[in-house]
Amino acid sequence: MNSKEMQEKIIQNYQKDEHMMILVFAQWCVNHDLDPAFLYRKAYPDQDANPALLQGIDLTVPKEESE
Repeated sequence: MNSKEMQEKIIQNYQKDEHMMILVFAQWCVNHDLDPAFLYRKAYPDQDANPALLQGIDLTVPKEESE
């Protein structure tokens, strides 16, 4: 594997991990009766809507199913 391929692999792994952490955050919010988008806006008021967060919210399940 050359240097360019190694860099691409590292970037892909980072992006995959980032999406997983966003999904975990969104599901945690659902499980605790919190709105993940609202909480994100409170934490980061100067940022626009986060497309990855919106995607993560779409992937959450009701808290009764999340066990």
